[in-house]
Amino acid sequence: MSRHELDPRPDLPEAFRRATIAIGWDGPLQTFYVIVNEDEADDAAIWVGTATREITNVDAALAHVEPWAIVPASLRAELVDEQQSDQRPGRHPFAIM
Repeated sequence: MSRHELDPRPDLPEAFRRATIAIGWDGPLQTFYVIVNEDEADDAAIWVGTATREITNVDAALAHVEPWAIVPASLRAELVDEQQSDQRPGRHPFAIM
C-alpha cells in the first residue's frame, strides 16, 4: 500500500486549510484511494477507494483529490508505477501462482 500526503489548496475554506489529504494505491483491494480529513475531524470529508477495484484508473483517483490538494507534477507517474508494480505476477501476497 502506498500513501502520498498532499498539501491543501490555499483557496480552500479555512477549515480545510489544515486538512490531511492522502492518495495512494491499495494492493490488496486493487484500488486507488483518496482520503480528505477536515481539520482534525474524526470523520473523513471524502474517503473513496474502500471497495475492491473501486478506482482502477489513476486519472479518476486524481480527479477526486484535485479540488482539495496541490498535486505535484510527478504524482501521476508515481501512482501508475505503484499500481503496475503491484500487479506483476507473484507480487501480491494472495496471487495465484
